[in-house]
Amino acid sequence: DRIILAGKSYSSQTYGSAVVCLDEYGNLDPSFGNGGICAIPDTSIDLLFYSALQSDDKIMVLGHNYDGNSFLIARINTDGVIDSTFGLNGILTYQFWSGYLAPFAMITDPADNILISGAITATIDQNPFLIRLTPDGLCDSSFNQNGFLSISYGTESFERWGAIVVEEDKKILVGGFSEDSLLLCSFRDDGSIDSAFGNYGNVKDYFGGYGTGIA
Repeated sequence: DRIILAGKSYSSQTYGSAVVCLDEYGNLDPSFGNGGICAIPDTSIDLLFYSALQSDDKIMVLGHNYDGNSFLIARINTDGVIDSTFGLNGILTYQFWSGYLAPFAMITDPADNILISGAITATIDQNPFLIRLTPDGLCDSSFNQNGFLSISYGTESFERWGAIVVEEDKKILVGGFSEDSLLLCSFRDDGSIDSAFGNYGNVKDYFGGYGTGIA
């Protein structure tokens, strides 16, 4: 039972990104990386936000780049060494939009596909997005044709998805907010809208607040 943490590191007056592995008692795991720490050697990373495990226990970590319009994923082997078979020396960078791209959640599904949700800002509007990648980090062409979808719900200019759940029937639930309303949306496995769910695939609750998790 290991605990995986991902975030920003600081050493010798230099900021970086790192993944830390702790044992069940909260101690650094010496069998992982360098004394329990795996440093990510990419200076373009602003911060590592989220981590997820694939079925072989390889670790996926999601980071946001300083440029603001791209993000990256790194894959780390169970021994804390970056997986050089993934992307370019273990790291893949993605840019899907010319605006500001902010990821807020990442999970892996039972097929080891990688799902990422967040928000895209172009001009003044912020819209939610959902991306599905194959286990090797390629855009999944079986999901909305290019692996990417973004939908605006009405006239609201501030919308975001920040939580993802894959159900047993492979339907994908994403939760977030639209202005001052909670927003929950459902999609089929191919990325099409689950029109049987709520109001043509979405439920809004107008009591005010932000949705940040799904159980």
